[in-house]
Amino acid sequence: MAGSGNSSDDGAHGVGLPSGDEERLEGLFKKLDRDGNGRIDILELSNALKDSGVHHTYAQKFIEHSDANKSGDVCLSEFIEYVREHEKHLRLSFTHMDKNKDGM
Repeated sequence: MAGSGNSSDDGAHGVGLPSGDEERLEGLFKKLDRDGNGRIDILELSNALKDSGVHHTYAQKFIEHSDANKSGDVCLSEFIEYVREHEKHLRLSFTHMDKNKDGM
């Protein structure tokens, strides 16, 4: 599984995402996986976020919270599951705040 980079090997197709969302997240994962080994480590994520102007402490927190098996890096399925859960939480929070349901 590790190092394959193949989404079906990493279990990404089993997380219940619409195919467009899965493709979007897989594309983002591949951009962050700078060495192409199918895993994102702290150095790769820190460098990618630094290029976008984001502080490296966010990379540390992301790895800590998304690394389900505590391997020190994140595979595609861990990445998709973590991002999916956070996007779901953000949508629920927004829906709760959007009392008049106008989307604003």
